[in-house]
Amino acid sequence: MYRVPFSSVVEALDMLQVLEVKIDTEPILAYWGDTLRQRQMNTTEKFKYWRLLAQKNKKTALDSILRYAQSTVFEGLYFGKPAQNLWDNHIQTTLLAYQILQTVGGQASRLEQIRDFFVSEQGELAYRNTYEIARILEVILPDMLQDKRTLEKTTMHLEGLANQTIKDFPFATSFKQAGKLIIRKKGDYPLYIAVFEKNWNAQPDKKEDDFKIETHFSAQTLEAGKPVELIADVTVKKNATYTMIEIPIPAGCSYQNTNTAWTGYETYREYFREKVCIYCQKLPIGKYQYRIALLPRYAGKFALNPAKVEMMYFPIFYGRTAQARVGIVRK
Repeated sequence: MYRVPFSSVVEALDMLQVLEVKIDTEPILAYWGDTLRQRQMNTTEKFKYWRLLAQKNKKTALDSILRYAQSTVFEGLYFGKPAQNLWDNHIQTTLLAYQILQTVGGQASRLEQIRDFFVSEQGELAYRNTYEIARILEVILPDMLQDKRTLEKTTMHLEGLANQTIKDFPFATSFKQAGKLIIRKKGDYPLYIAVFEKNWNAQPDKKEDDFKIETHFSAQTLEAGKPVELIADVTVKKNATYTMIEIPIPAGCSYQNTNTAWTGYETYREYFREKVCIYCQKLPIGKYQYRIALLPRYAGKFALNPAKVEMMYFPIFYGRTAQARVGIVRK
């Protein structure tokens, strides 16, 4: 048995459990625990080992998987990193983590965060394979249904400044006056609410809580008539969806060309007179670089407005640079 891959051992143990055959797992845990320390397992195999270990040592199993925990901007919880490998990716490890947390017990909050992750990612999951979708339903659906036969559709009821029931989402509204607003949610699916106000900020500071963005030019000195690139470096701290990257250009510059190749998960790029907007349907954790070809035309000192990264439907999640100035010299 010890010569076969650990995944095969786990499959055999799962089959024996279904058949209600009792087996002593201590020798298996001891042997494969030594292999784990030698780093001969991939991430999914480690989680399968910890799932087996959770039946004997809950604390060690819990502490081990939490080292791999990551969260989305909506605090959805997942484990591991996305990968193209069907058998070793964040979907498989997150499902295994869910089963481990069930075994450990007292983890209702984390279990709910994992369910929220899968529900909020259902648009992305539609592009995945049938096997993974079936596994997700197999693992999390019983907890979502509990004693019900079907999941209840989410509705939201507003009281106070507005009195209405919302059944169709996304939904947006605004209020011009101050007052009390009570929001009540009903249903089994998570409901994400963003509340914000708009105002004029004459001296915006740098903000790097959710995203980090920095801009610089490809040349130390900008000369009128000499092409240059405006480069934006974006750091994504949590997986994000439907994100807009807004990069203003100095007033003394125009576009050298608008045929720059799309990079870094770009879905679409739009050139306006004063800025470039880059749209990304999804933007995983990582660092990305975006380039804009410019042609400085007029000498002088010009304002460079803050570049910004924000989630389009939840603009409270954003990052930006500070206000700056740039000089253009004559040849």
